[in-house]
Amino acid sequence: NHLKDKPPMEGCDTELTKKGVIKPIEVIFDIGLQGPPCYYASLHDGGLENIAKHYPEGTIMLVTRNATKWAKSITGWNGKIMKLWADESCHFDGSLEGEGMEYWNDLYMSNRSKRKYWLDFYEAHTQKIREFALKHLS
Repeated sequence: NHLKDKPPMEGCDTELTKKGVIKPIEVIFDIGLQGPPCYYASLHDGGLENIAKHYPEGTIMLVTRNATKWAKSITGWNGKIMKLWADESCHFDGSLEGEGMEYWNDLYMSNRSKRKYWLDFYEAHTQKIREFALKHLS
């Protein structure tokens, strides 16, 4: 939808069950919609702007936590959390490729340590959303 200048959530209000039935869903989360490839409005270039354009009265809630604890959490359980995300959600291991993902992929490629990468990722992602919010006060 983003690349076609359509509302980001258009068509995301249903899901196809394992039995092949299309049923409505009540809540939409920005955690890998319709993937893979997954779309993350807060990561894809222009994604947040697309939300503001199509939902001018919308609210984006940014819940934060200590970056070190977050990185420890997602890389914890012997890497099982990231493996589940990579294998079953969006095939996301921290590297982000494709159109509009250059900044994040460059950040990934420049880090020698996965731990340092996830800290940098969290801080950059949080800062990106904060800067966007300051430009789009309602």
